[in-house]
Amino acid sequence: MRAGMLTRALLSMGHQVTWWTSAFNHSSKRHRTNRSQMKVSPEGVRLWLMHGIAYSRNIGLSRLVNHLQLALEFSRLAVAELPPDLIFCCWPAVEVGFAAVRYAERQSIPILLDVRDLWPDIYLDAIPPAFRPAAKIALAPYYGMTRSAFRRASGVVAISEGYLDWGLAQAGRVRGPNDALFPLGYQEPDWTKASLSERNHSLLALAGSDSRLLCWFLGSFGDTYDLESVIRAARKLKDQGVNDCQFVLSGEGEGRARLEKMACGMENIVFTGWLNADQIARMMQKVHVGLAAYRKGAPQGLPNKIFEYMAAGLPILSSLSGECEQFLKTNFCGISYAAGSPDSFIEALLSLTADENRRKELGANGLRAFRSHYSASVVYPRLAGHLEHIATEAPRTQPPARAAVGRLRCSS
Repeated sequence: MRAGMLTRALLSMGHQVTWWTSAFNHSSKRHRTNRSQMKVSPEGVRLWLMHGIAYSRNIGLSRLVNHLQLALEFSRLAVAELPPDLIFCCWPAVEVGFAAVRYAERQSIPILLDVRDLWPDIYLDAIPPAFRPAAKIALAPYYGMTRSAFRRASGVVAISEGYLDWGLAQAGRVRGPNDALFPLGYQEPDWTKASLSERNHSLLALAGSDSRLLCWFLGSFGDTYDLESVIRAARKLKDQGVNDCQFVLSGEGEGRARLEKMACGMENIVFTGWLNADQIARMMQKVHVGLAAYRKGAPQGLPNKIFEYMAAGLPILSSLSGECEQFLKTNFCGISYAAGSPDSFIEALLSLTADENRRKELGANGLRAFRSHYSASVVYPRLAGHLEHIATEAPRTQPPARAAVGRLRCSS
């Protein structure tokens, strides 16, 4: 979504964009094509789909092989391309970012690394503490590529202050004029276009009655989330005879079967499966609370989920500490609870159940802050302007090959 929204902003400013991405769809775990190929969108975006093997787990050896293949494909295919004026490279993947920096150096092109996830730290985080020293040795090549890429990049941008600090630490320097924070902007839903199709009617009926407080999780059922505590809390509420809350879990992921088994027989929990943009917009109009349920120690700083809920005017119930907890307090748009604690979750939830005015106030505060600072219409023209300035001001050893071309790399 971030690369797509940035692309639209660049196109609106008259730039050309070549977008490099994986032929393997990370969300659906399916290939878009069976080989590397370039396609041109109706808007004129040149889209390079780079082929790599499939993987079923978000963290695993197969994904590392996939990323290595993407880096090799980029290095092979990019040499035949006209050099762009600037490269904007999303981080991760480590291997592709490293390859992009090497290419940028050879072509004397400025390159910005956009920190969206803390790789390779995320692999260490998934390993039991007793095995982390050995794992860090095994991951030494990835840490080496990371430090090298950030030290040689023209600048670092990031989705949060914490992530920007991490990137600058990898670069081994203080913040400079090319480094900046650009949060994960989100496109505010167009409620007038949210259809009332038969499929959406069925979805809304499945979600539950308007007479109950609908608590909604939208995301993937992956390793960094803690929906187990939400399910345990729902069971406690059911056993206590509290029936005015319903939990709607939307998404897919490797943990779905396990979570559905855990919630078996519980009428106050509903799994909707994956939702398209229209269905998400319809759900946003129906639900009352947005859940950001992450496990203790999750590496996310300010994830996209927070801005999605703010765009819908939903009060947020979050288990993320640190940067996200402070963000919710500063903007008065949500409540934090202790990760892994069903009791803490219940206490925070019931405080919203008991006070409708507070719930509406938190949601309104979030929507107001979103429209002022975090809407895609605010964030991405600013980011595009930042790229434009660097591309224009960067010293070159050769003239640009074409006028204002942005090359984007997205890991999705």
